[in-house]
Amino acid sequence: LERCPPSGFWGGLWAPPMVARGNDAEAAPDPDAAATELARRLGGTFYPGEEGTAFRRTFSHFHLDLLPLYLTWDGAPAGDRDLIWAGAATRAQLGLPADIVTLLDTLA
Repeated sequence: LERCPPSGFWGGLWAPPMVARGNDAEAAPDPDAAATELARRLGGTFYPGEEGTAFRRTFSHFHLDLLPLYLTWDGAPAGDRDLIWAGAATRAQLGLPADIVTLLDTLA
Protein backbone atom coordinates (compact mmCIF):
# COMPACT_ATOMS: atom_id res chain seq x y z
CA LEU A 1 0.00 0.00 0.00
CA GLU A 2 1.07 3.56 -0.60
CA ARG A 3 0.17 6.52 1.60
CA CYS A 4 -1.78 9.14 -0.34
CA PRO A 5 -0.43 12.71 -0.23
CA PRO A 6 -1.45 14.56 2.97
CA SER A 7 -3.72 17.00 1.15
CA GLY A 8 -6.28 16.33 -1.52
CA PHE A 9 -8.38 13.32 -2.24
CA TRP A 10 -7.97 10.52 0.35
CA GLY A 11 -5.33 12.71 2.05
CA GLY A 12 -3.02 10.64 4.26
CA LEU A 13 -4.97 7.39 3.79
CA TRP A 14 -3.43 4.17 2.46
CA ALA A 15 -4.33 2.62 -0.90
CA PRO A 16 -2.71 0.46 -3.55
CA PRO A 17 -0.42 2.56 -5.78
CA MET A 18 -2.57 4.39 -8.32
CA VAL A 19 -2.05 5.75 -11.80
CA ALA A 20 -4.38 8.34 -13.32
CA ARG A 21 -5.84 7.58 -16.73
CA GLY A 22 -5.66 11.20 -17.81
CA ASN A 23 -8.44 13.43 -19.05
CA ASP A 24 -10.10 10.89 -21.34
CA ALA A 25 -12.21 8.79 -18.98
CA GLU A 26 -13.57 6.85 -21.96
CA ALA A 27 -10.10 5.76 -23.10
CA ALA A 28 -9.30 2.10 -22.74
CA PRO A 29 -7.01 1.36 -19.78
CA ASP A 30 -3.39 0.72 -20.71
CA PRO A 31 -1.82 -1.84 -18.34
CA ASP A 32 1.59 -1.42 -20.00
CA ALA A 33 1.53 2.35 -19.42
CA ALA A 34 0.45 1.79 -15.80
CA ALA A 35 3.30 -0.69 -15.27
CA THR A 36 5.79 1.80 -16.75
CA GLU A 37 4.54 4.68 -14.57
CA LEU A 38 4.64 2.58 -11.39
CA ALA A 39 8.17 1.35 -12.18
CA ARG A 40 9.27 4.97 -12.66
CA ARG A 41 7.73 6.02 -9.35
CA LEU A 42 8.47 3.00 -7.17
CA GLY A 43 11.41 1.25 -8.83
CA GLY A 44 11.68 -2.37 -9.85
CA THR A 45 9.70 -3.83 -12.73
CA PHE A 46 5.94 -4.22 -12.92
CA TYR A 47 4.52 -6.92 -15.15
CA PRO A 48 1.00 -6.42 -16.52
CA GLY A 49 -1.56 -8.89 -15.27
CA GLU A 50 -5.32 -9.08 -15.10
CA GLU A 51 -7.80 -6.26 -15.21
CA GLY A 52 -10.28 -6.22 -12.33
CA THR A 53 -13.88 -5.08 -12.30
CA ALA A 54 -14.29 -1.32 -12.62
CA PHE A 55 -16.35 0.50 -10.01
CA ARG A 56 -17.55 4.06 -9.42
CA ARG A 57 -17.55 6.05 -6.20
CA THR A 58 -19.87 9.04 -6.28
CA PHE A 59 -19.11 12.10 -4.17
CA SER A 60 -21.11 15.30 -3.86
CA HIS A 61 -19.35 17.08 -6.75
CA PHE A 62 -17.73 14.35 -8.84
CA HIS A 63 -17.44 10.68 -9.69
CA LEU A 64 -14.30 8.62 -9.15
CA ASP A 65 -14.00 5.69 -11.54
CA LEU A 66 -11.56 3.01 -10.40
CA LEU A 67 -10.26 0.10 -12.42
CA PRO A 68 -8.04 -2.35 -10.54
CA LEU A 69 -5.08 -3.69 -12.50
CA TYR A 70 -3.44 -6.68 -10.86
CA LEU A 71 0.29 -6.41 -11.59
CA THR A 72 3.30 -8.41 -10.46
CA TRP A 73 6.15 -6.38 -8.96
CA ASP A 74 9.72 -7.58 -8.54
CA GLY A 75 10.57 -4.72 -6.15
CA ALA A 76 10.11 -4.19 -2.44
CA PRO A 77 9.23 -1.21 -0.22
CA ALA A 78 12.86 -0.66 0.80
CA GLY A 79 12.42 1.23 4.06
CA ASP A 80 10.05 3.80 2.56
CA ARG A 81 7.54 4.65 5.29
CA ASP A 82 4.94 5.68 2.68
CA LEU A 83 5.04 2.31 0.89
CA ILE A 84 4.38 -0.92 2.77
CA TRP A 85 3.28 -4.52 2.34
CA ALA A 86 0.13 -4.92 4.40
CA GLY A 87 -1.67 -8.16 5.12
CA ALA A 88 -5.18 -8.22 6.56
CA ALA A 89 -3.98 -7.82 10.17
CA THR A 90 -1.81 -4.80 9.32
CA ARG A 91 -4.49 -3.18 7.15
CA ALA A 92 -6.87 -3.18 10.11
CA GLN A 93 -4.51 -0.77 11.88
CA LEU A 94 -4.17 1.64 8.93
CA GLY A 95 -6.51 4.28 7.59
CA LEU A 96 -7.88 2.98 4.29
CA PRO A 97 -10.74 4.37 2.20
CA ALA A 98 -13.85 2.17 2.50
CA ASP A 99 -13.77 1.35 -1.22
CA ILE A 100 -10.18 0.13 -0.95
CA VAL A 101 -11.06 -2.05 2.06
CA THR A 102 -13.86 -3.62 0.00
CA LEU A 103 -11.53 -4.15 -2.95
CA LEU A 104 -8.78 -5.73 -0.83
CA ASP A 105 -11.31 -7.96 0.96
CA THR A 106 -12.24 -9.47 -2.40
CA LEU A 107 -8.62 -10.63 -2.80
CA ALA A 108 -8.50 -12.53 0.50
